[in-house]
Amino acid sequence: MATIKDQLLKIFSEVLPENPKDAIKANELIRRIREKIPTFEYADDTIRATISTMVNNDPTSPITKRPYEQGYYLRTEDVIGSEKTKPDDRPRDEQKEEKFRSIFSKYESVYYNRFIKMIEHTRGAKVELGFNKWKYPDLVMVDWGVVEDIQEEGFKIDPVMLEIRRSLGEQPFRLISTELKVRLSFEKLREYFFQCVSNSLWAHSACLAIASEIEDDKLEAEIVRLSNSYNVMVITYGMQYDEIDKMPDAETIKEMKSEEFENIITKNIHRRVVSSSTGRDQLDWDQIKDLRIQNKEFGNLFEWLSRCLSDKKAYDYDDYEKLKKITG
Repeated sequence: MATIKDQLLKIFSEVLPENPKDAIKANELIRRIREKIPTFEYADDTIRATISTMVNNDPTSPITKRPYEQGYYLRTEDVIGSEKTKPDDRPRDEQKEEKFRSIFSKYESVYYNRFIKMIEHTRGAKVELGFNKWKYPDLVMVDWGVVEDIQEEGFKIDPVMLEIRRSLGEQPFRLISTELKVRLSFEKLREYFFQCVSNSLWAHSACLAIASEIEDDKLEAEIVRLSNSYNVMVITYGMQYDEIDKMPDAETIKEMKSEEFENIITKNIHRRVVSSSTGRDQLDWDQIKDLRIQNKEFGNLFEWLSRCLSDKKAYDYDDYEKLKKITG
């Protein structure tokens, strides 16, 4: 005879909504179950207890609930990056991943005064397909610790604080190796998380940024556990997955003025730090030397930082590129 769990597993896809926004409460779920199986012999409390066990103790079960809220829905397979995913044959600028790169870069720059250098994996040394995704991050964020207030001409590095830091052996900036993902599931969590760890061993700290909200509290608890163990900051931008397709292409987002970006993009963002990181005090210069040899993007990164220190000015990377073309 089939167990209560076996019988529930057979009908969850028929009685549970797929959209977390449409999540239903326990009473409604039990009503739907009894409609589907009129001869279901178990008491309501037994059904509730079984469902609770599946939700709280089995991250692979098809039923889940919204974090910190009442309501159950169907956990659909996250096919992003799985074998079932059909190749996205749209132009690169129209793909979700590229849109998120532009959104993340602009948002962190505008609202957190971070300086961004995107890393193009294809510019690395030719190796086996997929190898570089474990070697290079999607982008590097620079947090300057010695800049004065915004000037009309941009951020100015405080020469006094710069010299004090140098004399104390402290670095004037922090480099955050950042991995970007459109959404996260239990199936992909460890792959994505340890990809981020692997890509960041050279930097002051690691960041895993997720475009979509994390709507499964068991998944979030596992993220926090891994983050605390491996010292990785995890951020969610809280965007609706399907809404990303409706946004402008990546290049258009990148070129938006601040007001336009706020009106079109920022309203869809609900940024939340899921887990923070203390980072490391020093860079791993041996690894950096290797990265600079294998990928000119890292050479460009440190040439940019060197120019900022030399000129006592924290240039935006695009402004630095323009300046380099003029002055060499």
